Amino acid sequence: MSSTSHLNEMYDGVDENAVEFNSMTFSKRGCYLSTVQLAVVILLSIVLVTATGLIVGLTAPECEQIEPVPTFAPWTDARLPDTLVPIHYEVELQPFIPPYGNFTIDGRVKIYFKCVRATSQIVLHADEIDVYRTSIVLEAVTAAAAAPIYFSSVNDSTNTLFTVNLQDELIAGNEYSVFMKFSGSVNSHLHGFYRSSYKTPAGDTEWIATTQFEATYARRAFPCFDEPHLKAKFSVTIVRKRNHTSVANTPIVRSTDRGDDWMADETEETVVMSSYLLAFVVGKFSYIETKTVHGTRIRAYGVPHKIEAGQADFALEASKTVLEGFEHLFKVPYPMGKADLIGIPDFSAGAMENWGLVIYREEYMLYDKDLSTARDKRIITYIVGHELAHQWFGNLVTCDWWSHIWLNEGFATYYEYHATNYVELQHDYVSISS
Repeated sequence: MSSTSHLNEMYDGVDENAVEFNSMTFSKRGCYLSTVQLAVVILLSIVLVTATGLIVGLTAPECEQIEPVPTFAPWTDARLPDTLVPIHYEVELQPFIPPYGNFTIDGRVKIYFKCVRATSQIVLHADEIDVYRTSIVLEAVTAAAAAPIYFSSVNDSTNTLFTVNLQDELIAGNEYSVFMKFSGSVNSHLHGFYRSSYKTPAGDTEWIATTQFEATYARRAFPCFDEPHLKAKFSVTIVRKRNHTSVANTPIVRSTDRGDDWMADETEETVVMSSYLLAFVVGKFSYIETKTVHGTRIRAYGVPHKIEAGQADFALEASKTVLEGFEHLFKVPYPMGKADLIGIPDFSAGAMENWGLVIYREEYMLYDKDLSTARDKRIITYIVGHELAHQWFGNLVTCDWWSHIWLNEGFATYYEYHATNYVELQHDYVSISS
């Protein structure tokens, strides 16, 4: 038999396109595995991948968890959010007026507040004030609360807002505090913390730093919740030169030497009141003094040579008479420890009813016996009565928003005629019952 015949006999009946080798089938089109073989290969692959993953996971260095970055929507409403309410302010201001400076202010404020609705933002009013962001300190006043963590801050000059963004939310019901240092200016706009001046008899110019905060200008002096319904108590410290006088809403309880002829006048804590009623004045003044029958101290401050000339005598006595009359009429005691008045040369309004320190334009407070008329005396009486009526209508009872200020002014205008009747009984404008 030939070799060719032998080979044909061996492969007789076998598919010429397929050859089986060690249970694997090869063909011209590739290699084929049985079902069992395929299952084994897949199982081995899974084991290999799993083992590799475990080895890498156990030997790789631990990765730091990346916290999500908070995002904050800017507050752009004209009204402050209803999330926080102030409780108490500790304010310190140091105005630098000539010849001791160029109308700048150094300040610091600590605001104690309560969170009434959970929030991660502290939105305050601030206008033309530079807050030193590195000075911001946040604390929890409520014992069990965690201290807030500062994240960022935003100054919105268009809406006169300053917002402190926090890492986490404040908890409703808890009390917190925020502290910050800032700088500003004793401006020339006749509102906020602004400048005025007068000439001495020798012709020298003496500068004054004074305030006018109604309606929305407390924010020009320090960051605050500057809306009338957001009442709080205020403790004010004014740093002034030794030869200057400072007056504020409440009596000075302590004066401390700060060195280099600077004195720090700390005032008594106020009653709960709106920010627009806060007031303070720094300059060279003299005063005269009296007391009501109930012991309330009244001082009339003004330019020294005008006080010495007796020009504040009538306004001081009128204030005493009207205050006593209103306490009797309203049956509600005057709540502040003092009821001072001060005449300022430059003042945009006729007067301002700041609680415990009424500020007058000089012409509406000072009465010169040699030059003033009976009409001038009558006008002074009207205005004294109007501003002292505000101590109850507007200060003690305050409208929620400025759209209702006509109520404040309406009552004050009505009772100024009662005041005139108290002071000048011969002008019987109204009948007053006892």
